Amino acid sequence: MQQAGDQEEAREVFEVVLKYLPHRAVAVLNLADTEHALEDIARARLHYRQYLALTKEEQRRLLRTAEHTRRPKDRAIVTLMLYTGIRISECAALNLDDVYAQGRKRRVTVRSGKGDKYRVVPLNGTACESLQAWLQERAQKFAGQKTDEAFFLNPQGGRMTTAALDLIVRKVGQEAGLEISAHILRHTLLTNLVRQGNDLVLVAEIGGHKRLETTRRYSLPSSEDKKKAMAALSD
Repeated sequence: MQQAGDQEEAREVFEVVLKYLPHRAVAVLNLADTEHALEDIARARLHYRQYLALTKEEQRRLLRTAEHTRRPKDRAIVTLMLYTGIRISECAALNLDDVYAQGRKRRVTVRSGKGDKYRVVPLNGTACESLQAWLQERAQKFAGQKTDEAFFLNPQGGRMTTAALDLIVRKVGQEAGLEISAHILRHTLLTNLVRQGNDLVLVAEIGGHKRLETTRRYSLPSSEDKKKAMAALSD
């Protein structure tokens, strides 16, 4: 039996699926008999999440590709998401005043997180360098123009959409030989934090999780972890 949090989340997914089924199909389904289906969904979701995080080698490959991309904005988007774990909707909602990439208080302020949850995420040196490069290009490219207050702008000076941001992430990933999305970058950051031994409450705060159970999933052993454990038996 899966944990209560997993069952609740699985039920929400299942009910959304039912919502979009043809009316006749819905009529023959009995929600009271869906417990086994809910367990299967929860189990599948947990199993799938183990494969969402990039390996260390894949992370290095992605960062090398981002470093050599011609567009500072592309590099900034990828490194920001990889090193902060912010959601793509949160990235799109960032304004200039939300990002401090210089000085001692280097941070990103998320004001429109999931459930309208406010949080502050520190920035490391690599992320700051890429953000500063984009800010310089942003200032030069849109000098004298009236633009949106958004941190990331489209060519017309408006706020970038989540679809546009995700397209850039996928494009840089493809150049690195990886199939990724903004969601995978988020999972990678949170998985890294958990595997480094950081307190789950701290990781939950950085990730903007309302429930600690959500954060605990990132501590699940991967297939590689299991292989190493078994291989160690013969050493």
